[in-house]
Amino acid sequence: MYEFLEKFLPPIKRVRGYRLYTDNSEKYLDFFQEGGKALLGSKPRGFSLALKNEIEKSNFYNYPSGYLKKITKGISKLAGGNSVSISYFKTEEEMAGYVSEKEGKKYSLCKDVAPHDLEGPGLHAETIYLWYPFCGSSLKQYLDDFTYVLPVLPFPGDIAPLILLSSTVHTENNYIPSPVALSGLNNIIHNLIKFLEQEPYIHWREYTSMLNKIWKAKGPYLIPVYKKEAHEMIFKNFLEKKILIQPYYGQISVLPAEISEGERILFLDTCYKIIRNLTDE
Repeated sequence: MYEFLEKFLPPIKRVRGYRLYTDNSEKYLDFFQEGGKALLGSKPRGFSLALKNEIEKSNFYNYPSGYLKKITKGISKLAGGNSVSISYFKTEEEMAGYVSEKEGKKYSLCKDVAPHDLEGPGLHAETIYLWYPFCGSSLKQYLDDFTYVLPVLPFPGDIAPLILLSSTVHTENNYIPSPVALSGLNNIIHNLIKFLEQEPYIHWREYTSMLNKIWKAKGPYLIPVYKKEAHEMIFKNFLEKKILIQPYYGQISVLPAEISEGERILFLDTCYKIIRNLTDE
């Protein structure tokens, strides 16, 4: 994926909100958002300060901290007040391996944005389900329906710990993230709770039928419905207009919660052009 990005996207010097800026000050609209990791924008409120405060304390080490209780409380609120067991992991592979060993059978991750829409064999018992904010189902519903849940929390960058949640099974911590990472995670959880109380994507609703000609729109998430062979053409068409969508066919694009009218018109005009191209094929 990143080789593909390096091939087409110039080096990015800074990021503000849902916009990427290159060394020569070109602006790209971010409809990729790392698959939802930048759902709150590039710099959620108070996020940088939370990290800075712990960095200044040299709190880089994986020792227990007060953030563990704060995060447990925040996740419980995010889950509708339910009591939730939380475990931390560095990678998805470690998480799946832990659950597989615990259950005595092989578990895998379901990254479908809307597993409740699947029928028949689409839902499996031996599965860890990813929960995406604004996907149409609450975290509480996921925890009621699925034994293991991995929430996709909008923590920018790669230092975010992964958290495994269950409301029915007790899980243990084999790994404690550093207070630096946990301070950021705690900030993100509380920002997300406030964000979920708003309607940040209401201005996109009138375009759903049009978006569904290219993607399946589920909340802010855009899941490709076109053939894989068309992806490079679609990606390049958007990039020519300085719009970054998902670089890899198997990933999702994400609508920005904040966008100017001019930027929205640019995106929609590009969508109409792509729809014509897909229709002509």
